Amino acid sequence: ILILNSLKAAAELLDRRGGVYSDRPRMILYEMMGWKLSLPFLRYGKRFQMHRKLVQEYFHQKQCLSYYPLQTQQARRLLVNILDNPNS
Repeated sequence: ILILNSLKAAAELLDRRGGVYSDRPRMILYEMMGWKLSLPFLRYGKRFQMHRKLVQEYFHQKQCLSYYPLQTQQARRLLVNILDNPNS
């Protein structure tokens, strides 16, 4: 825990030097499981920024609404497949 007694010090550390403190710890187990490139486990850097930008671009509320027809179509397809072959 870090306690700062001035707004100036907090702004200096968090706003101006935020990139230094924005990283996540390295999770060796997740890397061994093949999750190294998964957004929640990426270390801060260019790859993280690119992934975050893509997620924000393709998964904001308006964009997600455009996926609704495809999701509905695929859900119906799944249900027909289950009705046609309930054992698989």
